[in-house]
Amino acid sequence: MAAYAGVDIGATNIRAVIGDESAHELGSDTRATPRGPNGIAVTEAILDSLRAACDNADVSPSSVVAAGIGSIGPLDLAEGVVENPANLPDTIDRIPLTGPVGNLIDSDRVFLHNDTNAGVIGELRFIELPAWRKCKDGVKKDWDALVLKEMKDAARVLKTGFFGILLLSWVPRR
Repeated sequence: MAAYAGVDIGATNIRAVIGDESAHELGSDTRATPRGPNGIAVTEAILDSLRAACDNADVSPSSVVAAGIGSIGPLDLAEGVVENPANLPDTIDRIPLTGPVGNLIDSDRVFLHNDTNAGVIGELRFIELPAWRKCKDGVKKDWDALVLKEMKDAARVLKTGFFGILLLSWVPRR
């Protein structure tokens, strides 16, 4: 069975989830985001969270075939890092992500995206949003409220909420 990882890096918490190709959660971990002393401390916390999520899923990190990471920016996608994250103290200047996570899971399939973009990708790919169908043929006044309500409903459906949607962004289509 193939396993996939998703990580949401927030100002308060790091959330990691392991799922299968059917988008079923196998294990997860949540821990506080370090406030310093530097970006390496955040990287190490992310790796620890992924290890714990793998332990909870009873899978080896090396059996994870791909990982998706969502974070506030600014992002250097070519380098796979967050540079001077806007939601963390100034002492955290650079957070290496794709390289260290790829080394942990022994895969080069590690994808870094802006957290909001990742959520929308997952939302569009795995959740039926009636709002898209309702608004195809015209503009709807309450579009924002409708989408917000449906996103909240979708988050309740997924045990892990927003970062669960993030994970689903990278599960291959059948």
